[in-house]
Amino acid sequence: MKRRMLRLGVFLSIVLLVLGGALFLWPQDPITPSSWKMIRLGMPEKEVEAILGGPGMDSDEFHDLMESLEKKIGKYPFIVNDIFFGEIQFDHENRVQSKVFLGWRSADPNVLDRLRDWLGW
Repeated sequence: MKRRMLRLGVFLSIVLLVLGGALFLWPQDPITPSSWKMIRLGMPEKEVEAILGGPGMDSDEFHDLMESLEKKIGKYPFIVNDIFFGEIQFDHENRVQSKVFLGWRSADPNVLDRLRDWLGW
């Protein structure tokens, strides 16, 4: 009986560790206020893509996205939980000319969000 309880305890501990680790390490959106602060005026486009995890969408793609969301959700402005986005304009040399961060975050972040914020992740 003791051996069975010990095995069950070890098994449940392993399951909890694996699930906890998966949740903690689950990839999050690279576009956050902290990553946005890393972008500087004059920075090359390739460095911006490295910070933000790849190329973004151009203004036409963005407007198409907004139109499709309008059809699904309603008229702009609308707020969708846990979405961050912004706008970066590049000059003719593909360097940051201006940046604007527009983002919404759910009003009630969960414990994992708070821990990531505290750790700076």
